[in-house]
Amino acid sequence: MLNHHRPFVDLADGIFDQCANFPCRFAVGRYLATQPAEQALTLLETFPANQKKYLATVRRALQVARLQDQATQAEQARHTGQAIDLLTQAQALDSADPWLSFRLASLLLQTGQRDQALAAYDRHLAQHADEPASRYAQALLLESADAWNQALAALSAIDPAAWTDDMVALADRVRTRERIAQAAELFDQGQPLAAIAALEHPPENTHGRCQPACARTGHDPTQQ
Repeated sequence: MLNHHRPFVDLADGIFDQCANFPCRFAVGRYLATQPAEQALTLLETFPANQKKYLATVRRALQVARLQDQATQAEQARHTGQAIDLLTQAQALDSADPWLSFRLASLLLQTGQRDQALAAYDRHLAQHADEPASRYAQALLLESADAWNQALAALSAIDPAAWTDDMVALADRVRTRERIAQAAELFDQGQPLAAIAALEHPPENTHGRCQPACARTGHDPTQQ
């Protein structure tokens, strides 16, 4: 099926025989990375064992890519449980990717498994709590779980210098959704005036949650 790759495999044999240094291995890895994950893994299996050991990182990345592709196909077929299983396997191979963990956690959340969703993302966050992208993805997940205070706390953990427009927009959105939810609850309790007041006069920021956005944008997204 992959006969058209045979010349490259022969060339790779010669490359590794003559120079098993980083640039040579990098070139082979780059080539594999340009191929579809399934084909690249099949090609990698044709390499001698002494070559494969230099490409362990590439192999793992390709395995993760294949699992994610399979998860996408499972989702499209509405086999959500299968997609969750595939993404769980992918996360076990690459827990450093915040968006892979976010995707897994989001699927769990969509199926009503809130605790499992947060636990799945925590497996990533435990080792990457200081990374802005990880905290941003966490805040997005918590927003989806209607955990407003926790979402804002996740954003506040990001260094002010690392804030992006998307993070500011998320802070705005979370605070707005929080206010709407509070107003709806008051209205359902027969307190329409209090509901209107909650929308017009948001509570003061008592937890310093706006500080990163304030530092970056010069405005307080929690006081809109």
